[in-house]
Amino acid sequence: MANHPDNTPANTSALEPDRQIGQRTPNLAVPGFRHWKNGRSGTPGMALVGGLWYPASRGGLGTAQVLQHGPVFLGQAMHQDAPVQAGRWPLVLVSHGVGGHWRSLTWLEAGLAQHGAMVLGINHPGSTHGDYDMRRSLDHGSRVRDLQAAMDAVLADPELSAHIDTSRIYVVGFSLGGWSALSIGGLRGDLNAYTQYCAASGHRHCKDIARADVDLAQLDAAQWNRSYRDPRVKAVAAIDPALHQGLETSHARDMVSSVLLIGLGAGADRLPDTDFSPGHSTLTSILPKAKVETLAPAMHFSALGICSPQGAKLLAEEGDDAVCTDPAGTDRPALHRRIVALIANEWGLQKPAVPAGVADR
Repeated sequence: MANHPDNTPANTSALEPDRQIGQRTPNLAVPGFRHWKNGRSGTPGMALVGGLWYPASRGGLGTAQVLQHGPVFLGQAMHQDAPVQAGRWPLVLVSHGVGGHWRSLTWLEAGLAQHGAMVLGINHPGSTHGDYDMRRSLDHGSRVRDLQAAMDAVLADPELSAHIDTSRIYVVGFSLGGWSALSIGGLRGDLNAYTQYCAASGHRHCKDIARADVDLAQLDAAQWNRSYRDPRVKAVAAIDPALHQGLETSHARDMVSSVLLIGLGAGADRLPDTDFSPGHSTLTSILPKAKVETLAPAMHFSALGICSPQGAKLLAEEGDDAVCTDPAGTDRPALHRRIVALIANEWGLQKPAVPAGVADR
């Protein structure tokens, strides 16, 4: 359920050939980017940090740069601190998985910005790389409060809010972040159902919970099970979401009408903890109007960034998850483009116009 952590600073460099960068979508304008910070999160006393991506005003941009991801993953092309292109854009909030980082999903953030949205990926205190604790990560309501605090801050910023269409606010997440998206969209959890799932299955997340000496039965059921719906959010998308086992129709009674579910992999390549296919989860049956897409060949970690040529070797040397080793036949860049296109089409995003004669470098 975790994104692979990225343990290097988010620095930039001059744009290098695409074979070294990896994450630059052909025929789409390179987006603008700013580092983002807010003093308030869903956890008292903790700040929020993230990355803001947006359609960039094309005049005088110069050569694009790369937001570096360290030795395992390739960087993402962007225009640092570029002006925002004129107009009002949908606002998209992006939520990462357990132990992940907003930089784990820059392909998604930048890709949606290229399709015409202002996109903010944030870190979740307590369940992000460098600040992770199992018990805190299971307080999934704090993740929704993070998203709400980020939303509040962006909408209160005069410069940014002038470029946002407040009638089109969306949330997308991966893994536990997929649950965060569903949760802010109105889906309620069921602590007893998840406790029973762990007792019966013993799958990956359940084993991690047990190793951390956390007793699910002792958590606050009222907080786990309550609604976190935010009416400002008009649509949600969940990529391989977690925590949905054992839910019933009543858990979805407050759900936003527009829901996109994207599953990764087929058969043995599906991660059991995030598998929402019939027979493994009730999710699609309690959300009968949701659009459902299953993409294969792929695996859960195919939703992380494009790996560098030495990425798999470095992970093996560290004894880490083989997040760079996709099933045979997987084209990770093409998979990423497909996911971005599915979300952009579902939300009716429109690619920003590029003035004639302006080349993106």
